[in-house]
Order: sequence, then structure tokens, then C-alpha cells
Amino acid sequence: MLSVLLIWTVILLTAGAVGLGVFTIARYRPRRLVSYWLAGLTACTVYAETWSLFGGVSRAAFLALLALCVVIPVVFRDESVAFFRRLREAFSDNPVRTVLGAIAILLLCLATARGNWHPDTPLYHAQSIHWIEAYGVIPGLGNLQSDFAYNNACFSLYALYSFAWLGGQSYHAVQGFFAVLLAVCVTDLSNILPLRVRSGDRRKATRPPETADALRLAAAVQILLLADELVSPSSDSMILLLEHLLLILWVECVDAKETSPLPYAWLSMLAVYAVTVKLAAAPLLLLALLPVGRLLRGGRGSKTISERDPGEAGSSRTAKGPALCARFFLLGIGITVPFFARGIILSGWLLYPGVTQHLIRFPWQIPDGVGQFESFEIRQNGRMILDMREADTSLFGWVDAWFIRQPRSARLLFYVTLSAAVLVLIHVLWTLFLQCFLRTGREEHPGERGADAAACFTELVLVGACLFWFFSTPQMRFGQGYLLMLSAAVYGRLALRLLHIPRSERFRRWWETAAGMLALLAVSLFLLAGFLLIRLPGTRMTDVLIRQQDYDRYPVRAYTIDGIEIYCPTDFVYTGYYAFPATRWEDTDVHALGRTVRDGFSSGN
Repeated sequence: MLSVLLIWTVILLTAGAVGLGVFTIARYRPRRLVSYWLAGLTACTVYAETWSLFGGVSRAAFLALLALCVVIPVVFRDESVAFFRRLREAFSDNPVRTVLGAIAILLLCLATARGNWHPDTPLYHAQSIHWIEAYGVIPGLGNLQSDFAYNNACFSLYALYSFAWLGGQSYHAVQGFFAVLLAVCVTDLSNILPLRVRSGDRRKATRPPETADALRLAAAVQILLLADELVSPSSDSMILLLEHLLLILWVECVDAKETSPLPYAWLSMLAVYAVTVKLAAAPLLLLALLPVGRLLRGGRGSKTISERDPGEAGSSRTAKGPALCARFFLLGIGITVPFFARGIILSGWLLYPGVTQHLIRFPWQIPDGVGQFESFEIRQNGRMILDMREADTSLFGWVDAWFIRQPRSARLLFYVTLSAAVLVLIHVLWTLFLQCFLRTGREEHPGERGADAAACFTELVLVGACLFWFFSTPQMRFGQGYLLMLSAAVYGRLALRLLHIPRSERFRRWWETAAGMLALLAVSLFLLAGFLLIRLPGTRMTDVLIRQQDYDRYPVRAYTIDGIEIYCPTDFVYTGYYAFPATRWEDTDVHALGRTVRDGFSSGN
């Protein structure tokens, strides 16, 4: 635990400083403090990916980042002072939230220190991180093992904060830090408790419940489901945590009836980053249509300071909508360029295994048939088709068997999500009816109308994300986040509509008290269940309190590829981290492009 806390402290300081620099340069102040760390981690990932194009992401990369983080607070002194003032106010504003956050951090630290490995971590996650630490990116590495060509951006971030260069072991605590960020958002549920906190000479009342609170409850469930695998540097858990963070911040803007397109535009950049982490997040790119439409329609795209909330700032310079669109487009390009560059070097394709027609054939390019078969195999595994002779069956040919093979909890979640999608359709049709046919009062409440349209749009994007998951690769671990978020958003919004039906003041106070106690109960159960779910098999207490669980070792044997020694497992397909370089089986069709590993590999097919 101690080693994890130390690494989290380093991430907190470096990512926070980088995020402060990003938003200061952009002349934008986000509503939520967690946005600084999300922006900082995004920038650090792009930095690590770019560094990997030229060499291993190790000591030099971290020290250069550390030097930059020392310079940022000195250069942006006034902004740093304002940031720490907001941070201090956030801690003192709600003591209940601060205590719950501290408990959640300790429990998540325990979960990140000890737990169970994701099945793919000893298969290729650990090896991919080791490759980035040692060499950065290797031409044709996907020929050695096709899993290495998946090019998840988070692996570069894991390598940046692994501290393998210190000796001892390669740490893997970044995904736990994302869980902490999400848990901090979950503890905002304490704000709807019927408590009153002194603020100067006046009492500050707690806020009423909002739709984002339902998403926070869903995020608490997601953390519980991932708790025993937080120790594993997996791209699956990372993308689920990132999706929940993105949607909570997005729905917060919708709940606040945000009219400026800038907060939505920044969150759209976070969606772009999520796609580089895992392509399963691609439907979230549709969220960018909302800020693009507002920027192009609104002419002036930003305001200096939000009139409603001085804690939220737009740009200090006003700019026309198309110009701002161009800026955000270039920023999105900047996030994806090192990702695509790594993909081309690893496999010869922009997006592997989604092979398409190639304009340029590289010497290390993975053959078309290999990528097509791998894509086909992933889809069939997601549909739980065990017999490849049934691969060409229609939707009704595989969906029954797929549904039956799901656990009971997943089937229940699927039913709930299906009913939520029907409610979304009804909501959209009703909103269109009001917008198109009932014109009375349209000019009286433009903010309400815009917020309702934004809520409909968000729910439609989530429905589209669920459909994309179901018809592409319906593995529950990929679509779990979408199903939880859609159900929470729809039924949370419905509950709020019922809450706002005119009733007696006594009933309203009772309802808000019950909702607050339910939120407190949910957070308490989250903390308790998180503690109970962490398994510590065969470990001493000193190991738990000081060191993080190290990668397992597996029996391997050595073989050579054109004089280069490579390891492969003697039992099953796991190689882990320490047998390096390694592949899951011996492939005689792979050849070296040179005399050393750095030169890369090619396929003889």
C-alpha cells in the first residue's frame, strides 16, 4: 500500500501540474477540479506515446516530465495560487465528502496493491508494457504476437509511471488512480444529504438531487465490479473507469443547463482520448456533435466568465464558432497522431485488427488475412459462438445462445437497459413533438428547452453505444459500462421528474431526506463491499502494507528467430512480465528485420 500511495502522490503532482498548464495555455477554467487531472493524464499519455516513438519510456522520459512539472507552477504562478485556493475550498466545503473520499482512497489503495490478475495481463498486457519501457515501439512487433499490435494508449502511460528503472519491480498503479478520481466523483453524493455546513457567517444548503447522481451510483457499482482486478494493468478496466468519468462530467453540464459549448468541447477531447485507450469507446465520439453544432450555430463560441457560476470560465478571448471548431479539431488530431504513428509501426495498419485497404505496404506489415481472422475471432468470441461452423448464422441464430450463457445479473441488467432504451425513444419523440408542434412558451424558457434537447442527445448516444457494442463484440466486460450508464441516466432522470411533481412541502422534505440517506447507504456499502471484495491469499501483512503485488512468473523455454533469443511458455500461453522478450507460442513464419530486437520483425506469410 505504501508504494501505491507514493506513486499516486507522484501522479497527483505531475498530472495536476500538467493539467494546470494545459488549461492555463488554453485560457480555460473547468467547472470541476477533477478535470485538471484528466487533462493532465491525457497530456501525459500523448507525451509518453510520442517519447516511445524514439526510445524506451523509462528514466529519461519521467525526469523530463518532472522538470516540466517544476517549471509550470513557477511560470503560471497566479493560476497555481488560484488552483490551490479552489482545492482548499473543496476540502473544507463538505467535511463528510472529505472523510468518505479519504476512506475510499485507502480501500482503493488496498485493492490496487493486492488482487486478481486480468486474464490478458500475463498474456500480453505485462509484455506490452515491458516492450515500451525497454524499446518504445518496435517495427512489426505484432508479427511476433498479434496482441502486441492492439496499441492501447494506456500502456504508454503505465510504462511512464511504472518506475521499473528504479529496480526491484515494475509497478502498475495508474488504473487505481483513475478509480480514485471516479470514487471522488462518487462521494459527491454526500452533497444531497440533508446537512448544512457553515460557510463564513451564513449557512450553505446542500443541493437537490440531479441526474448525474444516478450515474454516480452506477459508477460506485462499476468500481465494486472492478475492485478485485485494479491491481492488473488492463485496458478493459481503464476504459470503463474513463467512460464513467466522462459521462458524469458531461451529464453534470446538462444538469446545470450549460449553454456554452466549451465544456462539452473539452469533454469531447476526453472522448477522443478514450478511443485511443480502447476502440470500444468509439461511439462516444458522437458526443462531439453537440459542441460542434453549438459552435457553428452560435457564432461567438465562448464567454469570459460564466454569469451563472464564477467557478467556471470560458475563454478569455471570444472567437467565432468555426475558428474554435478548427482549434478543437487540431487538438483532437494532436491526441491521435502519436497513437496512429505507433499503430503503423507496430502492425503496418492504422487500426489493428481493423485491416482495410492499404495505401502503403510496409516491410513489417501484418498480413491481411491474419488481421481479418483476428477481428472475426474477437467478434465470434463476443457472441459466444464456440463452434466456428456456426459463424455465419444470423442475429437470431446466435443471440439466444449468447443470452442463455450470460450470468443472471448480466441478463437482468440487459432487461433493464432494454426498457431504458424504449423510454429514451418515447422521450425523444415527445421532445420532438413539443419542439415542432407546441410553440407556446418556447421563447420563455430557452435554457430548459436546450437542456432537454441535450439530455435527449446524450441518451441517444448511449443507446447508439449499446447497439454498437451488441452488434460488434458483445462481451459483457466491454459493454458493461454502457449498459449501466444508460440505465442510470434514464431512470435517474425519470425519478427526478417524479420528484418535481407538485406535492406538499412535507413530502418533498421526506423525499429529499430519503434520497440523501439512500446515497449515504450506497456510498457506505461501496466502501464496505470494496473492503470485503479485496482478497489477500497467502500474503503477509508486511507485504500488504508496503509492497505492491508483483507480476507472476511462468515456466518458459527459449528459442531463436534469426539469432535473436525469444521465450515462449512451456505450459498454456502465459509469459508474464519477466520472461522478456517473449511470445505466447513459437512461430516459425516470423523473421527478424535485422540483427537485434530493435530492428523489428516481419511475417513470412
